[in-house]
Amino acid sequence: MNPSPTVETDVVVVGAGPVGMVAALSLARNGVPVVVLEAGKELSAESRASTFHPPTLEILHGLGVGAELHAKGLIARNFQYRDRHGNVLADLDLGLLADDTAFPYRLQCEQNKLTEIVAAHLEQLPTASLRFGAEVQRVERGSENVSVYLPGDGREPSYRAKWVIATDGASSTVRKSLGVAFEGVTLPERFLVASTTFDLTEAFPGLALVSYVSDPQEWGVLLRTPKHWRVLMPVAEGTTDEQALAPETIEARLQQLSARPEPYPLDHASIYAVHQRVAATFAAGRVLIAGDAAHANNPLGGMGMNSGIHDAEAAVRVILAALSGADPDACAAAYDHARRSATISHVQATTKKNYADMRESDTEARHQRTAALGAMAADPVKARAYLLNSSMIRSLAESREQLATGLRAARTTAQAPGRQLADLLTAKPLIAPGCHDAVSARLLQQAGFTAGYLSGAGVSATVLGSPDSGFAGVAEMTEQIRRIAAAGVPVIADADGGYGGPLQVARTVREYELAGAAAIQLEDQVHPKSKTALIPLPDMVEKIRSAVAARQQMLVIARTDALGVDGLETALERAQAYAEAGADLLMVQHLSEPKLLTHLNRSTGKRLVLNLSEAHGEITAPDLDLLGDCGVAVVIYPVSGLLAASGAIRDTYAAIATTHVPHSTESQMSWADLTGLLENRRTA
Repeated sequence: MNPSPTVETDVVVVGAGPVGMVAALSLARNGVPVVVLEAGKELSAESRASTFHPPTLEILHGLGVGAELHAKGLIARNFQYRDRHGNVLADLDLGLLADDTAFPYRLQCEQNKLTEIVAAHLEQLPTASLRFGAEVQRVERGSENVSVYLPGDGREPSYRAKWVIATDGASSTVRKSLGVAFEGVTLPERFLVASTTFDLTEAFPGLALVSYVSDPQEWGVLLRTPKHWRVLMPVAEGTTDEQALAPETIEARLQQLSARPEPYPLDHASIYAVHQRVAATFAAGRVLIAGDAAHANNPLGGMGMNSGIHDAEAAVRVILAALSGADPDACAAAYDHARRSATISHVQATTKKNYADMRESDTEARHQRTAALGAMAADPVKARAYLLNSSMIRSLAESREQLATGLRAARTTAQAPGRQLADLLTAKPLIAPGCHDAVSARLLQQAGFTAGYLSGAGVSATVLGSPDSGFAGVAEMTEQIRRIAAAGVPVIADADGGYGGPLQVARTVREYELAGAAAIQLEDQVHPKSKTALIPLPDMVEKIRSAVAARQQMLVIARTDALGVDGLETALERAQAYAEAGADLLMVQHLSEPKLLTHLNRSTGKRLVLNLSEAHGEITAPDLDLLGDCGVAVVIYPVSGLLAASGAIRDTYAAIATTHVPHSTESQMSWADLTGLLENRRTA
C-alpha cells in the first residue's frame, strides 16, 4: 500500500523523452503545474532520433531552448537522394523555404541533447516536477480527472490529475491500460544502425549531412550527427540480430558501402524493428496520447520525433483551452481529430512512400523515379512544394488550423472568454487593470477584478526588455495571453494594427482567441509606430471587417489615434466607420470629455473603452456612474501594475546594493503568501 497521500496536480506527463519533456516545458512556462513521471532512473542517453525539421525548431525557439540546441547540433542546409554507386539523383536546397520559415534547414542533433537542455530549464520552474524511477502501472479515467497508479499503490493512486499526456513510447503502458488499440503492421525488415567516426565525405565528396541511398538490396540512409556518421541499412530476412550485429558483418557491409584499406571505426550499433502503427484514438477522456505512444513509423524522413513534438504542442494548446473554460470533451476530440489526421494523411503516408521508393526493385520504375527527382530538384517551384511537405511545414499548418477550428467549437460549447466578458459589461463600467504575466493576473483576480488588460507595451517590456516600438508580435502576445487566461481571467489583449493586412489580422484574431483572449484591440497607428501617421481609413476598415469575420466569441475593440493627429472631426469619422465595420467597442485615444463620450456613444450606437494610462500623465479618480451614463463599458489601466512592480523591484535592488538587505515595505508580499497565491491559482 502506498502510504503517501495522493498528489493533486493539473497535468501528469508520462515519459521523459523529447515529446514529454517539450510538453512539460510548454505547460510550465504557461504557469500550469505539471509532473513528469519517468520509469528510468535518469534521462535516457539513447540518441535514435537526430533530425529536427524547421517547424519543430520554431516550436523549440518559442520555448526558449532553440539556441542551446543549435549550439550542440549541425545545420544541414540541404539533403540528397543518391544511388548505390554514390551518384547524386537530387540535391534539395532547404534555403528555398526562407520565405516560409525562420529556420530554412534541418538541425542534426541527438534527441537526448534536447531532453538534457529541457530538464535544466524545468529545474528552474516552480510549477514543474520531474520524478525518475516512477513506472506507471495503469491509469483510470474519471469524469473530471485521471488517476495515475505507480507500484505499491492500493486503492488510492499516487497522482490525480486533470489531464494526462501519455508519451511513454510504442509499448505505452498508459495506452494499453486504457484498451486503446495500436493498429497497423510491423514491417518485414529490421533496421541496422551503425555509427562510425570515419568521415564519409572522404569517400563521397559533396555528401550532404543527410543522404538517402536507394537500391533494391542495399538501400539506406547516411546521416551526420555531431559525434559520428550514422549508417542505417536493412537487415536481410533470415539474419538473426546476433549475426547482423557481429563486428565482421557490420564491417563487411560498410566496406560494401565504400571500400577502404582500414577497418571502419565503429562507435555503436543497434537493431530495431520497424512499425507502421497508429493508435485507434489519440484521446481517451482526459488522457492525450502523443509521440511514439500514438504513432510509430519507419525513420525514413526523420518524421517520428518531429511529429511527436507537434503532438506535444497541440496537447498543450488543448489543455490550456480546457483549463481556461472550454469544454474538455470537445477539446480532447479536437486534439484527436487534428493530430490523428496529420499522422495518417501525412506522416504515415510519406514514410510508407519513402520506404517503397528506396527499395523499389523494378528497373523501369526506378528510372522513372530518378528522372522525376532530378526534374523536381531543378525546378525551384516544384522543389519548394516538395520541401514544404518533407519538412513538415505544410502538415503542421494544416493540423494547427484543424485544431483551431475544433477549439473554437469547444469554446463555444462552454462559455467562451468573449462571452464571459460580454456578460460582465453591465451599466456600470468594468475596470480592467493591466496584467503583464501570470502572477499579476492572479493578484488582479485576488483583488476582486473580473477582467484584465494585456498591453503590447507590457509584453514588450517584460518579455523582450524593449520599449513599446512594435517589437512584440503575435507569438509573444499569444504566449502571454495563454498564461493569463490559464489563471481564469478574461483578458483584453492589445494587437497593435493586427500585425499585417486583413489576412494577417484574421490569423491574429484566430491565434488570440485560441490562446484564450476575451477581446482583441486593434488600433490605426501605422507600424512601426508613429504618433503622426495613421493607417488609411479604407485599409483599417477592411482590417476591422476581417477581424469580425474571423472571430467566434471574442469581442473586437477598434481604437483610433486620430484625435491627436487630425483632430476631433476625423476621430469621430473614423470611429463611426469602425462601428459600421462591426467593431463591438470603440476607443478614441485621449477622448475623456463626458459630452464628447456621450456624443460618440449615441452617434455610433457602440459602447466605449476609456484608457486611463499613466503613460499619459497623472490620473484623477473617474466618476464611474457618470462614465456609465456616457456609454463607457470598460475602463483600462494598461501599465499601472507594470509600473508598480518595476518601481518596487528597482527600490529593492537599490537597497540590496547599498545595505545588502532587501528593501522591505508593508506592501511587500511574504513568500508564504506568494506560494499560497500560486497554489490557489484557480479558486477564484
